[in-house]
Amino acid sequence: DGIVRNCVNRIVLQAINILIYHYNLQLDFQTIEQVTLQEDEEIESGEDEAKLSEILIIRFMNSYIAAMPNEVAKNWLRFSQYFDFIRDFAWSGEAHIRYMFKKDMIAVLMDFFLDKKSPLVGFSSKKNAVGNNFQSPIFDPLIQTLQILIKKAVFRKNGNNPSTLQQSGEVYELSENAKKCLYCTEFYDKAISIGYHQQLSLIHI
Repeated sequence: DGIVRNCVNRIVLQAINILIYHYNLQLDFQTIEQVTLQEDEEIESGEDEAKLSEILIIRFMNSYIAAMPNEVAKNWLRFSQYFDFIRDFAWSGEAHIRYMFKKDMIAVLMDFFLDKKSPLVGFSSKKNAVGNNFQSPIFDPLIQTLQILIKKAVFRKNGNNPSTLQQSGEVYELSENAKKCLYCTEFYDKAISIGYHQQLSLIHI
C-alpha cells in the first residue's frame, strides 16, 4: 500500500509541477475568489487552459489539506505518504511555497501535530485522535515541511529589523496563528519526547 501511495504521489506532483512551470502559474487565491459562476463554466470548457490549470491545482490542494483533521487523522498509522506529498510540494518551487504561506501551513501543520494541546482553539474542524499509548505516528515529513517553511519566514522581535533563516530569495511574513504555535512550548516538548530533538535544530525563533 505504501509503495502504491508513493507512486501516486509522484505522478500527481509531477503533473502539478508540469502545469505550474509550463504556464508560469503563481497559485494565486484570487484566481478562484474572483471567478464568477459563468466564468467558471467558460474556464472549464477549456478556453483558458492556464487559468483552468491554476484553479484545478488550487482546488485540489485545498481539498487535500482539508482532509487532514478528519480522514487523515483517522488513518494515522499510514498517513506518512500524505505528509510526504505536502513536503515534496513545498520543495518544488516558489509558487508552491507562496501557496503554503497563503494557506497558513505552519499553523495548520503545528495545530495538527499538537492535537488537543494546540493553542489555536477552533482553528480546524473537529480533530480525530492521533496515536495511542503504545505507538506514535510517523511525523518525519510533517517536521521536514515545517523546516522548509520556517526557513522562508520573516521573524520580527520587539519592533527590531526583520530576520530570516533564508539566505536568498523571497521571504514571507508569519501569521499570528503561526507565531502562537512557534512560541508554544508544548510543541517542542512533544517533538523531543517522541525523538525529533535533532530535527528541531532548524525550527527555532
